[in-house]
Amino acid sequence: MMTLSAQQITRFHRDGFIVLDRFLEPEAAAAAAARFHPTEVSYIYSRYRRRDSLAMDEDFFPVLWHEDGFRTGWLDRGATETSAFENTH
Repeated sequence: MMTLSAQQITRFHRDGFIVLDRFLEPEAAAAAAARFHPTEVSYIYSRYRRRDSLAMDEDFFPVLWHEDGFRTGWLDRGATETSAFENTH
């Protein structure tokens, strides 16, 4: 768990926000890799789950940011392309 210094707390009270160098340690971030829960089923999100897989499909759950710079490709080009829905309706 991260502990804030007295100086960081003072800045937060003064400015209303705080800039952190690192919110999570890399090990904790790796452990938080997004996957569906094997036994707890969400009636909303489970409709996007593939049968016999806990992996999250990037079409429904895009990677917005990764520490190595990876980002789901269609996020950057998606605003300029016509969607499949628009082409069929």
